[in-house]
Amino acid sequence: MRQCPNEAAWRFTWPGNDESYICLTCAPQLRGCAEAMGFHLQLIPVETEWELQQCRQTVKEKPDGDRR
Repeated sequence: MRQCPNEAAWRFTWPGNDESYICLTCAPQLRGCAEAMGFHLQLIPVETEWELQQCRQTVKEKPDGDRR
């Protein structure tokens, strides 16, 4: 497991946590997880330079080094 290296494209709040950031690659998986649990997930686009963040998701590496 490692930190996702991608730049965030969205910000979101998961129930019980502070606001976080997520990239275009990780967002569909998070949305699927939220839907499976019956949670509403609002993804808000990161639009300004002061909002630029790195994706905060933890990703699994495949044996060949690729993520996911």
